[in-house]
Amino acid sequence: MATVDKKKVLWREVADQTVILRMETGFSYSLDGAARLIWSGVVMGKSSEEIAAELSRAYAIDERTSKQDVQAFLEDLCKEGLIDP
Repeated sequence: MATVDKKKVLWREVADQTVILRMETGFSYSLDGAARLIWSGVVMGKSSEEIAAELSRAYAIDERTSKQDVQAFLEDLCKEGLIDP
């Protein structure tokens, strides 16, 4: 289960987006749609399987595809230093 280090990353819900600020670099990120759903799942402490199931229901995609999409996005978030694996 991936986690967010609240000392390194701040985020806020703004309209239909989640805006994330990485404190160490000052870089900001804006998430919407599926990316926002995945981020929300991570923040809530859900497993990647739980997030994938939710993504599958929300976007009417098969579970295999949603698992691949979630895994790929979590890897991107790790590379950016926004979550810890």
